[in-house]
Amino acid sequence: MKIFLRLLILLTYISVINANSQECIIVQNGEDMTIYYDSCLDDAFNDALDGSTIYISGGNFSFCDGATVVDKKLTIFGAGVYPVATTATNRTKINGNLKLRPGAEGTILTGLKFNELQATVDDITISRCNFTTLVPQAHINNWLIEESIFDGINSSAFKSSYFIIMKNFINTFHSTNTYSLRYVNSSQINNNAFLGDPYIRFDRLYDNIISNNIFSAHVGYFYYFCSDNFTFNCILTNFNSLSSSNNVDSNTLINQSAANHFVSYGSGNNTPFSFSNNYNLKDESAGKEYGTDGYDVGVYGTDDPFKDNALPFNPHIQEAVVANKSLNGGIKVKLKIEAQSK
Repeated sequence: MKIFLRLLILLTYISVINANSQECIIVQNGEDMTIYYDSCLDDAFNDALDGSTIYISGGNFSFCDGATVVDKKLTIFGAGVYPVATTATNRTKINGNLKLRPGAEGTILTGLKFNELQATVDDITISRCNFTTLVPQAHINNWLIEESIFDGINSSAFKSSYFIIMKNFINTFHSTNTYSLRYVNSSQINNNAFLGDPYIRFDRLYDNIISNNIFSAHVGYFYYFCSDNFTFNCILTNFNSLSSSNNVDSNTLINQSAANHFVSYGSGNNTPFSFSNNYNLKDESAGKEYGTDGYDVGVYGTDDPFKDNALPFNPHIQEAVVANKSLNGGIKVKLKIEAQSK
């Protein structure tokens, strides 16, 4: 209860600051709390101790004094990335790329929008974020990427191993030599919606379990220089083959129409991700209860499906009403707060 009340106090600060169009960062080091009224993240990140929790309000933030490097273990909360769910707080956007360097092992990022993520460390959790691409800059292991929106994992040589990639919207756009996932090994790739139309879905993937995913149209190859992957109970829209003799496939539904599966999707099989679409499966979809676990394929499968609006799991302000003038020396603030489950 003490921790919960502390979170409510923090969120109240954030709500009031947002109502006055000023960004706010809160760093919690054990029982100590420091508040930064700033859109520059440098001081807050530099002052945070290893193991600290950082709460970033809605708004636009930058690392103003240098590179966007995280070199300590942090838990970083934003206000969320879905526009409809952040009307009271605004989305939390970090401008520029993030770089995870030695010392950042064990870091958790949730509720944040940022650009490219460059990494050289193991044991990272990315949950309910919106970013462009993960670019490994060393061999990295043991990551969890869940319930997020991103364009892919793309490395020119460095491998990503022992990943869990689940319940994400992976939204790769077509251009020459674009990839959804590249150099991913020995990983679980389950219950994702692969959208957009990359030239190559999977490049140099080895020894992965790929199950219960929905793949929209793509232009070139499904597998390219891939081997020893096992694909189970997936749906391919507008494509009639996995086109590979070095990988094992079971129960993939081919040459499907995306419009026959998603509740709302737009036009064409290569429509990119949109916050306005509904990626639940239609009642008549062949993907209903078609997963290897008996649940739906796609992000709304498993016994713990994708959470609508993908809010971070700390208490979140759904509604904030701040009086525009003081009364008896105080300002009346009305908050509606709800915590979304993990």
